[in-house]
Amino acid sequence: MKTQHRLAVLGLSLFVYTVQPATAQLPSLDAAPWFGYFAGEQNSRCTLGISSQGEIIFNPSDDAPRATGGRSFRMRPVIEEITPAGRVVVRELDPETLSTSQPATNKIEKVVYTGKVKGGATLEVTVEQSRNNFLIGGRVVDPGPSKNPQRFALIGRSPKFYAPYGQGNKSKSEEQKAQEEKREKAMELRLKDETLQLKLLDGKRVKQLILEPADLASAPVSGPGIAEIEMDFQIYRGRKVFLTASPNSSFSLSNARSQRIYKNGFSFVWRADPEKDTDGKARMAISTR
Repeated sequence: MKTQHRLAVLGLSLFVYTVQPATAQLPSLDAAPWFGYFAGEQNSRCTLGISSQGEIIFNPSDDAPRATGGRSFRMRPVIEEITPAGRVVVRELDPETLSTSQPATNKIEKVVYTGKVKGGATLEVTVEQSRNNFLIGGRVVDPGPSKNPQRFALIGRSPKFYAPYGQGNKSKSEEQKAQEEKREKAMELRLKDETLQLKLLDGKRVKQLILEPADLASAPVSGPGIAEIEMDFQIYRGRKVFLTASPNSSFSLSNARSQRIYKNGFSFVWRADPEKDTDGKARMAISTR
């Protein structure tokens, strides 16, 4: 009798276990090098992956086995809500609400997925490839309960292009510190002419030396908005990296004020103008040449 009771309890436990919903996220690949990713591809110029939690990761190197690494740009889809006072509130994506009708893939042609942000609005993300360029865009498909204006945006972060020697290690000898300081000075000498080049929406061009302290969000640098960001850095071995905004969209940049880009990198936001891009066709292109 006790044995039958145990079997009944075990059967009930197994039934309860099998009907429990799994944590909602995008489907993922089960083989290297893209294990755990929803989508990923390495073409002849660069590498891009989309994690099962919706993060987009781009590596300008074509020899990267996957998109991660110290050279990578990372982007997350969000919704920006504008309050009556004019303040912009960023609504982050909830990975547990992600969904797609497509299977996981290691060949990115066009993938689409949706998800809700904190606050209840729903966004749709589109990632496609054209001539070895990756095009990323999105739109708000359901504003949820909020009555405030909302828009789709991509918040991104560049790598720390040239991390300084010996960072975070306080136990080194004076001789080791002197050697690392010497190497860092030699590296800075090699980088003295490297620039972050910006094409503004008004057609003007701005060059910012990466060794000089900068305030990328300031009007003299970013102007009315940025149409294209160009990086020609030695770290990418002769290849230039471009972030390009299609018509009716733009970038804004920011960084730790008075910090040098080569050590700390920068943050960027790509957004489309919802009044001009009503059908969500605007794209951010990311590529190497």
